[in-house]
Amino acid sequence: MVGKTASIIPEDLTVEDWRGLLGAFPNALLIGPPEATGRVIEALLPKLQQPVNRCAGAGLSLPKDAGGTLIVEEVAALSTADQERLLEWLLEPGRLTQVVTTASSAVFPHVASGSFLDVLYYRLNVMAFTLGTGSGRPA
Repeated sequence: MVGKTASIIPEDLTVEDWRGLLGAFPNALLIGPPEATGRVIEALLPKLQQPVNRCAGAGLSLPKDAGGTLIVEEVAALSTADQERLLEWLLEPGRLTQVVTTASSAVFPHVASGSFLDVLYYRLNVMAFTLGTGSGRPA
């Protein structure tokens, strides 16, 4: 791919990954070092559904809007209470918000140990990308 589109796609994602993220605006989980997930988030920002709301895992703030995009950084750091709040928010009737989450390491081990809600994990993990390897595909 050439031109402006190719220049805005972070090196961590393939063209197909980029199209998938922006095609139907699915929930996405970005796993990798903060600098890699940050690059992808910054590249996505102008393309995401507006309004865009951002919060860190330790300070979950849920928007009132039914649409737009919510970015939750370090989702594995959410307390059980915040996980439950986020899940309830996602399940509200009419909720059309895309949720993009980041984690510096795999979240599934937290699911396996019972410290992260499995139903929330599967809601957030519609598209998952392992970043920092130069490829959006899991390492």
